[in-house]
Amino acid sequence: MPTKTLALALLLAAAGLQQGHAMEALADFRWKQRILLVYGTEDDPRLQRQIAEFTQRPDAMAERDLLVLKVAGAEVEAVSGGTSSGAVIRQAGTADHLRQEGGVDDRSFQVLLVGKDGGIKLRRSDVVDPEEIIALIDSMPMRQTEQRKRN
Repeated sequence: MPTKTLALALLLAAAGLQQGHAMEALADFRWKQRILLVYGTEDDPRLQRQIAEFTQRPDAMAERDLLVLKVAGAEVEAVSGGTSSGAVIRQAGTADHLRQEGGVDDRSFQVLLVGKDGGIKLRRSDVVDPEEIIALIDSMPMRQTEQRKRN
């Protein structure tokens, strides 16, 4: 199991022990990656469409340090964003903890963007155009600093 996948599995398994700030279950990613959480049920066409739209832009997601996680049923799957892509996390309670911290019930479709600081930057209950997420991330001061450092 790749190190990043193992770290994600351990992090999400420990989510039940953490309380406090929004999305504290993702604390190990703080200051390293942005997280896009896509919540829904497997039979929801919005979930399938949203995931398809983001997996078509792997370079744009990687450039912005964006990890896309699908939260459906009892599973959390990393669908885009580095070596953890395709990993299915089946730890008991993981999806429930991410729903609880995100304030999302188990039948709802929601998209949450979590910034590198751990705060929720966007919450939508409809399909989000990847360009909107890219523009939002690119407008963030931290992203602008990253771009200056890369240039």
